[in-house]
Amino acid sequence: MDKLGKQFKQKTGKSLIDYVIQIRIQKAQIMLLTIDATLQEIAARVGYEDVFYFVRLFKKYSGITPNQFKIQYQNKQKEADYPMMRSNYANDVESFWHYYDNESHYHNKKEGTYRCLI
Repeated sequence: MDKLGKQFKQKTGKSLIDYVIQIRIQKAQIMLLTIDATLQEIAARVGYEDVFYFVRLFKKYSGITPNQFKIQYQNKQKEADYPMMRSNYANDVESFWHYYDNESHYHNKKEGTYRCLI
């Protein structure tokens, strides 16, 4: 390893090539989520002409394939759009009404009757 490579590894804990690959994969992740392009186009834009090699590197550095990455992000977006779907109370109506009764009791018409204010 040359002097620059040794200094780089001492400072960052990574080899220069690992750092470059990591930056390329991060750019590819952003592209996967923000532009409408094929995997081949994204691979080429970050410096890989061989899409199969790109997918192998992506999986090595991300832990999942580009397709899995995109699906995982889309699923997280769906959860973010529907916060009640991921709450602990989503399927527990009794707990929801218990919370409603304890925190918003002054909205009730009379004891034991609940009304929705939404």
